[in-house]
Amino acid sequence: MPRAYRPYRDIGYTAATSGQNRDAESAAGLPLNGSIVRRTKMASRRVPIVTKPGEEAGEAEVSYHAENRRCLLQLRLGTSQFSGEGPDYFEALCEVRRQLEAQGLLLRSYGGSRNLVLSGMCRDVGAGLSGYRVSAGKRPVRADLVRIFDTGPDVEPATVDEQKAFGRAWLQSIAETSDRR
Repeated sequence: MPRAYRPYRDIGYTAATSGQNRDAESAAGLPLNGSIVRRTKMASRRVPIVTKPGEEAGEAEVSYHAENRRCLLQLRLGTSQFSGEGPDYFEALCEVRRQLEAQGLLLRSYGGSRNLVLSGMCRDVGAGLSGYRVSAGKRPVRADLVRIFDTGPDVEPATVDEQKAFGRAWLQSIAETSDRR
Protein backbone atom coordinates (compact mmCIF):
# COMPACT_ATOMS: atom_id res chain seq x y z
CA MET A 1 0.00 0.00 0.00
CA PRO A 2 1.42 3.46 -0.86
CA ARG A 3 2.50 5.77 1.91
CA ALA A 4 0.53 8.94 2.43
CA TYR A 5 2.32 12.27 2.00
CA ARG A 6 2.36 14.49 5.11
CA PRO A 7 2.98 18.10 4.04
CA TYR A 8 2.15 19.63 7.44
CA ARG A 9 3.42 17.24 10.08
CA ASP A 10 2.97 19.93 12.74
CA ILE A 11 -0.81 19.87 12.30
CA GLY A 12 -1.07 16.15 11.67
CA TYR A 13 -2.93 15.90 8.39
CA THR A 14 -2.54 13.14 5.91
CA ALA A 15 -3.06 14.05 2.29
CA ALA A 16 -3.24 11.57 -0.55
CA THR A 17 -0.27 11.08 -2.79
CA SER A 18 -0.65 11.73 -6.48
CA GLY A 19 1.87 9.08 -7.47
CA GLN A 20 1.77 6.20 -9.91
CA ASN A 21 -0.34 3.84 -7.77
CA ARG A 22 -3.66 5.66 -8.18
CA ASP A 23 -5.64 2.39 -8.14
CA ALA A 24 -4.05 1.33 -4.86
CA GLU A 25 -4.69 4.80 -3.37
CA SER A 26 -8.32 4.66 -4.41
CA ALA A 27 -8.71 1.13 -3.02
CA ALA A 28 -7.19 2.30 0.28
CA GLY A 29 -9.85 5.00 0.52
CA LEU A 30 -7.46 7.88 -0.15
CA PRO A 31 -8.84 10.73 -2.26
CA LEU A 32 -6.93 11.31 -5.47
CA ASN A 33 -7.02 15.11 -5.29
CA GLY A 34 -4.73 15.69 -2.28
CA SER A 35 -7.51 16.83 0.05
CA ILE A 36 -7.49 16.36 3.81
CA VAL A 37 -8.22 12.76 4.72
CA ARG A 38 -8.46 12.69 8.52
CA ARG A 39 -7.63 14.54 11.71
CA THR A 40 -4.75 13.16 13.69
CA LYS A 41 -4.14 15.94 16.24
CA MET A 42 -5.10 19.47 17.23
CA ALA A 43 -2.58 22.29 16.88
CA SER A 44 -2.45 25.48 18.91
CA ARG A 45 -0.78 28.88 18.44
CA ARG A 46 -0.71 32.21 20.26
CA VAL A 47 -1.55 35.32 18.24
CA PRO A 48 -1.62 39.01 19.22
CA ILE A 49 -4.91 40.94 19.17
CA VAL A 50 -5.21 44.70 18.67
CA THR A 51 -8.07 47.19 18.84
CA LYS A 52 -9.19 48.91 15.62
CA PRO A 53 -7.14 52.02 16.51
CA GLY A 54 -4.10 49.69 16.77
CA GLU A 55 -3.62 49.42 20.54
CA GLU A 56 -2.51 46.07 21.98
CA ALA A 57 -5.42 44.09 23.44
CA GLY A 58 -3.56 40.98 24.53
CA GLU A 59 -2.75 37.59 23.14
CA ALA A 60 -5.23 34.92 22.14
CA GLU A 61 -4.81 31.17 21.84
CA VAL A 62 -5.90 29.69 18.52
CA SER A 63 -6.61 25.96 18.31
CA TYR A 64 -7.34 24.29 14.99
CA HIS A 65 -8.01 20.87 13.52
CA ALA A 66 -10.05 19.19 10.80
CA GLU A 67 -12.99 16.83 11.08
CA ASN A 68 -14.91 15.30 8.21
CA ARG A 69 -13.06 17.45 5.66
CA ARG A 70 -14.02 20.69 7.45
CA CYS A 71 -11.44 22.95 9.08
CA LEU A 72 -12.39 24.03 12.60
CA LEU A 73 -10.80 26.89 14.51
CA GLN A 74 -11.29 28.22 18.04
CA LEU A 75 -9.85 31.45 19.45
CA ARG A 76 -9.76 32.12 23.20
CA LEU A 77 -9.18 35.66 24.44
CA GLY A 78 -9.49 35.91 28.21
CA THR A 79 -12.86 34.41 29.06
CA SER A 80 -14.27 34.94 25.55
CA GLN A 81 -14.28 32.17 22.97
CA PHE A 82 -14.87 32.49 19.23
CA SER A 83 -15.15 29.67 16.72
CA GLY A 84 -15.22 29.29 12.96
CA GLU A 85 -15.50 26.57 10.37
CA GLY A 86 -14.71 26.43 6.68
CA PRO A 87 -13.33 24.46 3.75
CA ASP A 88 -9.84 25.66 4.75
CA TYR A 89 -8.25 27.30 7.80
CA PHE A 90 -8.17 30.76 6.27
CA GLU A 91 -11.96 30.73 5.75
CA ALA A 92 -12.45 29.49 9.32
CA LEU A 93 -10.14 32.28 10.51
CA CYS A 94 -12.15 34.88 8.54
CA GLU A 95 -15.31 33.72 10.32
CA VAL A 96 -13.58 34.19 13.69
CA ARG A 97 -12.19 37.56 12.61
CA ARG A 98 -15.70 38.82 11.80
CA GLN A 99 -16.75 37.94 15.36
CA LEU A 100 -13.72 39.82 16.73
CA GLU A 101 -14.48 42.83 14.50
CA ALA A 102 -17.94 43.09 16.06
CA GLN A 103 -16.16 43.75 19.37
CA GLY A 104 -13.71 46.25 17.87
CA LEU A 105 -10.78 43.81 17.74
CA LEU A 106 -8.41 42.74 14.96
CA LEU A 107 -5.91 39.92 14.60
CA ARG A 108 -2.27 41.01 14.33
CA SER A 109 -0.97 38.10 12.28
CA TYR A 110 -0.47 37.58 8.58
CA GLY A 111 -3.90 35.93 8.35
CA GLY A 112 -5.44 39.23 9.44
CA SER A 113 -3.11 41.48 7.44
CA ARG A 114 -4.46 43.76 4.72
CA ASN A 115 -1.87 42.60 2.18
CA LEU A 116 -2.33 38.81 2.46
CA VAL A 117 -3.65 36.91 -0.56
CA LEU A 118 -4.09 33.14 -0.81
CA SER A 119 -3.54 31.34 -4.08
CA GLY A 120 -5.61 28.32 -5.05
CA MET A 121 -2.66 26.09 -4.25
CA CYS A 122 -2.28 27.65 -0.78
CA ARG A 123 -5.93 26.84 -0.14
CA ASP A 124 -6.07 23.37 -1.71
CA VAL A 125 -2.69 21.84 -0.92
CA GLY A 126 -1.84 23.92 2.14
CA ALA A 127 -5.32 23.85 3.70
CA GLY A 128 -5.27 27.67 3.85
CA LEU A 129 -2.45 27.82 6.42
CA SER A 130 -0.16 29.92 4.20
CA GLY A 131 -0.59 32.91 1.92
CA TYR A 132 1.40 35.55 0.09
CA ARG A 133 2.26 39.08 1.25
CA VAL A 134 1.62 41.19 -1.82
CA SER A 135 2.03 44.78 -2.98
CA ALA A 136 0.34 46.61 -5.84
CA GLY A 137 1.62 45.78 -9.31
CA LYS A 138 3.99 43.06 -8.09
CA ARG A 139 3.51 39.31 -8.44
CA PRO A 140 4.44 37.33 -5.31
CA VAL A 141 7.49 35.08 -5.16
CA ARG A 142 8.24 32.20 -2.83
CA ALA A 143 9.96 34.56 -0.36
CA ASP A 144 6.57 36.30 0.11
CA LEU A 145 4.95 33.09 1.44
CA VAL A 146 3.96 33.34 5.13
CA ARG A 147 1.96 31.27 7.63
CA ILE A 148 -1.39 32.81 8.62
CA PHE A 149 -0.78 32.58 12.39
CA ASP A 150 2.73 34.09 12.25
CA THR A 151 3.33 37.79 12.79
CA GLY A 152 5.97 40.27 11.68
CA PRO A 153 6.75 43.97 11.43
CA ASP A 154 4.99 44.20 8.04
CA VAL A 155 1.59 42.99 9.33
CA GLU A 156 -1.14 45.58 8.67
CA PRO A 157 -4.17 44.56 10.79
CA ALA A 158 -7.37 44.93 8.76
CA THR A 159 -10.98 43.81 8.73
CA VAL A 160 -12.02 40.91 6.50
CA ASP A 161 -13.73 43.34 4.09
CA GLU A 162 -10.64 45.60 3.93
CA GLN A 163 -8.47 42.56 3.20
CA LYS A 164 -10.79 41.38 0.42
CA ALA A 165 -10.93 44.88 -1.10
CA PHE A 166 -7.12 45.05 -1.07
CA GLY A 167 -6.98 41.63 -2.76
CA ARG A 168 -9.31 42.80 -5.53
CA ALA A 169 -7.29 46.00 -6.00
CA TRP A 170 -4.06 43.98 -6.08
CA LEU A 171 -5.47 41.66 -8.78
CA GLN A 172 -6.47 44.70 -10.83
CA SER A 173 -2.97 46.14 -10.47
CA ILE A 174 -1.48 42.87 -11.72
CA ALA A 175 -3.81 42.92 -14.75
CA GLU A 176 -2.83 46.53 -15.51
CA THR A 177 0.87 45.69 -15.18
CA SER A 178 0.42 42.74 -17.58
CA ASP A 179 -1.46 44.96 -20.07
CA ARG A 180 1.47 47.41 -20.25
CA ARG A 181 3.90 44.73 -21.36
